Formats: sequence, C-alpha cells, structure tokens
Amino acid sequence: MDHLKTGMTKIGIFMEKKKFFVLFFFVCLVTLDIGSIISGHRTTFYYLRSYLQDFKSFSNDSSTFSSNSRKNNSTITILWYAKQGYFSGNVNLTGCKFSNCILTENKTVLEKSAAVLFAYRDMWNKVPLKKRGQIWVIVNIESPAYDVDLNRVWDNKFDWSMTYRQDGEIFLNYKTFRRTIPLKKNYSEIFKNKTKYIAWAVGSCQTRSRRELYVRELRKI
Repeated sequence: MDHLKTGMTKIGIFMEKKKFFVLFFFVCLVTLDIGSIISGHRTTFYYLRSYLQDFKSFSNDSSTFSSNSRKNNSTITILWYAKQGYFSGNVNLTGCKFSNCILTENKTVLEKSAAVLFAYRDMWNKVPLKKRGQIWVIVNIESPAYDVDLNRVWDNKFDWSMTYRQDGEIFLNYKTFRRTIPLKKNYSEIFKNKTKYIAWAVGSCQTRSRRELYVRELRKI
C-alpha cells in the first residue's frame, strides 16, 4: 500500500500550499533559529512514514489488489469523492516513486478506484457503494472537537485515516519545522534578557483544548 500513501502525501503537499493561512506559531521565531523549532520531526508533507506496519484494518483483498497492481504495472486510481473547496484536485505527482498513480475527482471511476478519499466536512448522508477491496480514507486536518458527528450510515466504512494524529495511517498536518542545527543555546536565559513584546497569530482565542492557558503560562517566562 506504499504507492497509495505516497500519492496521498503529494495531496498533502498541495493542501499545504492552498491553505497556508494557518500560522499557529509565535512571532518570537525571530528570537530563535528559524528551522530549528521542532526536534526529531520530519517534514511529513514530503516524506510519508514508510516504516508503517501492516495495519489490521487492511483487508486481504486490498493487499492482493495492491500486489497485483504492482506486478502488472496497472494504473492505480485515487479518487477524491468528497473534497473540501480549497482543494482543486490539480496535484502534480511528478517525483513520486510510483509512476502508475493518478488522482481524480471524477466519480464515474469510483468502481475501479483503489482508494477513495472523503473530506470529513464534505460528506453527506448518502453513502456510495463500496467495492470489495477498496480502501476508503477519511481526511480531516482539524480537531474532531470542532466537527459535527457523522451520520451513522458511515459507521465501519473507513479503512484508513488521514489526519494530524501521528498514530493514524497517514499523517497530515499544516506545517512542520525541523531542526537543522543542533540546539546548543540556553533559551531560558535568552528569554530572560528579552524586552520586546511577542505576538501570537491564532484563529480562535477561546478553545476547547484551552491552548490559551498554555500561552498564559508562557507569558510568565
């Protein structure tokens, strides 16, 4: 199934470019070495985790389909059945290690699609017919706390998840910074000598995650 996940990573790259307005980090980056913010993380829009184990949710039919597709070098179709408006569907798969994948939003190819993607916020009460062996992927880059519950008709329909959770099948986030220079500075001491204000660019101030409380604690540093 690596060919499907790699293709979906390309989708994530495009989504990143189209929805780059989310900037959930501090302007205090000017006081740090930009590019050395998060330690140990990979730029996951460009490198999907190839070390994922075989998931129990993969049906035997799906694994067989994948194996036969690689053997015969047949075209692998990934269908955006329900997508969010900012995603145009024009994804350049150049550079993907699998050259036999195509991405489409043409619903007439549903039956022959290897994987079908559904954006959480654009799903309806009517569920299409799922072909035996297909992989259905639910895509959501927001917290479920801010989404309404799906109709029960979607229960047990999905095989994979494509979200910000790193324990899911496909990791999809807005942006990741990777440390390029080993951390050697004592930032606690540096912060103590700073005199200018810090700005926080954020979409919501009163959140269920209560992230504003974390910021309140940071102000005490």
